[in-house]
Amino acid sequence: MNLPKPGKYGGQDDMEKFDDWLTQLLKYFRTFKITGYGHDGDRVLYTGLYLEGMAAEWYDQEVDVPERHTGYWSFEDLICGLFKRFIHEATAQQAAINYDCTCYSPEKGALAFYNDLKRRAHRVVEPPDEYSFRRKFIGGLPLSIVKMVLEV
Repeated sequence: MNLPKPGKYGGQDDMEKFDDWLTQLLKYFRTFKITGYGHDGDRVLYTGLYLEGMAAEWYDQEVDVPERHTGYWSFEDLICGLFKRFIHEATAQQAAINYDCTCYSPEKGALAFYNDLKRRAHRVVEPPDEYSFRRKFIGGLPLSIVKMVLEV
């Protein structure tokens, strides 16, 4: 099998691009069983191969240089470092605004609304708890759908 490799992250201040890139990278690692603390060093090294532009420069200066400030980089530290360096507060705030503005569309239906809401909830820095998520979902549905569900 010729599995697709994850794309490269270039340091864009875009929460969705960062999240999509990280999801691809984690799936790639899981496929090839590069998981767990025993492979932490490998994951840090391989992650550097899937960076480009400003993100690759940051990796070279902070992670892959002998006289680096941090003695040991775990995979978690690396991902958090990339996030802190390239995803700014305004972008994180935009993710929260996108979640808050998610609306039901009669053309797409309730399932699409649920999936959009769930996808956007995962991109928020502090995801809503299960109760808040369900409340937003039910509150965003038309009254006719809610009545029909509650009557059954």
